[in-house]
Amino acid sequence: MHMPPIRLTGALLACAALHALPATAQITSTVSASNIRVVLTDLNPDDGLAPWFAFEDAVLPSLSVSTTVTPTTDRAHDDYAYEERRCNFTFSAYTHVSLLIDADIAMLASPAPPQVQYGTAWIAFLANATWGPPRDRWTRYDSEDDARYVGLDPLGTYRTEVNRQLTLPLMFTNDTDYAASGEFRVIAESGSYTMASPVPEAPAPAMLACGIALLGLMGRRRGRRTTVQRIA
Repeated sequence: MHMPPIRLTGALLACAALHALPATAQITSTVSASNIRVVLTDLNPDDGLAPWFAFEDAVLPSLSVSTTVTPTTDRAHDDYAYEERRCNFTFSAYTHVSLLIDADIAMLASPAPPQVQYGTAWIAFLANATWGPPRDRWTRYDSEDDARYVGLDPLGTYRTEVNRQLTLPLMFTNDTDYAASGEFRVIAESGSYTMASPVPEAPAPAMLACGIALLGLMGRRRGRRTTVQRIA
């Protein structure tokens, strides 16, 4: 019993095509921020007044954004997420304030050549505070941020994973007789991208092996036909 040449050819080519397909992969990126804390330092302990800090909004900001993309060879894919929280606050005169917030960045990229794929993550903590006499108030700004990536960078290096936990600090020093007021913002951005490439050709070794096997079988079939003709 033998396999017809047409069927055998189709099976061998299908085998080579399976070797040519990229493995299924995902690009994921998650950014989150929570657990805001306040540390106060009394700049004038001799006045007998304890420093204070108050959030004007009932709900303290916590946020999380996430994106996921599964690459394919037919087209480009992208996923983008953005979230922001704002909160107003006040604090006492002669007070140094440290605002702290915890952030987590988790990213994963599974290589699937010849796809070009990468993920980005960004977390930012920003605030402004104003204090001083009504006609000569001072405004101060402070900010901290962190940005990460996975996938292929401009130098051709492929980074597969990022797991980062960090604390972003902001600081204000009010050394006047006036209470301060301000606002802070927490911003998180996440992006996952894959850029489509042409449908890949079967790898050379797989095609060569299939070709050799096909030629060998065809040669055996020709030899078998020749032997039958001589006996007849």
